[in-house]
Amino acid sequence: MTEAKTFARNMMRDLRHWQNSLPAAMQVCLDSDDDAEMPIAPAVIMLHLQYHEAVIFLQRPFISAPDSPGTNLFEANQADDSGSICDASANAICRLVVIYRQQWNLRRVHAQIVAIILTAALIHVHNCCVFSSSKGLEAHKQLSICFQALGEMSHFNMSTRALEIILSLRRDWQEQIFRDLGRKRLGGDLQRLY
Repeated sequence: MTEAKTFARNMMRDLRHWQNSLPAAMQVCLDSDDDAEMPIAPAVIMLHLQYHEAVIFLQRPFISAPDSPGTNLFEANQADDSGSICDASANAICRLVVIYRQQWNLRRVHAQIVAIILTAALIHVHNCCVFSSSKGLEAHKQLSICFQALGEMSHFNMSTRALEIILSLRRDWQEQIFRDLGRKRLGGDLQRLY
């Protein structure tokens, strides 16, 4: 696992350097709520979507249960853990999809966006099922953006399949969590009886 973490750490450094060195015409500011002021070329939006998908692919293997302290840490001295990095990239993907939709609409988008949205949706589904706090609520909002976008792209058969995958996975994870909660409660009650 050490080799994988070293590879991912080095690749993250390289990806961040690459993103920061893009020319100004290829930069996308995701901090502003004003999406329509300056049109962004569809290819530039797709480039940033692919960047954030790559970040999720690099970090996702290092996400662990939120109640396991320190296991999410990608690097001991790193402020962000793998889960937070994936969350930020999944949120960025949703933000970029909204920008794309507002500026160009999703009817003529490249089919690759379906897989990118699916990647972000998997992170949001995980957060919806694992967290009940504001993080879980935010994940629900972001997940609805994924659902809407995939629904608008139903002319791609794989978009419909991606929706089915997300819904099925969410249902399975929620059932698993409720089953585990029931076992914990049952086990706790049994211990108190004896």
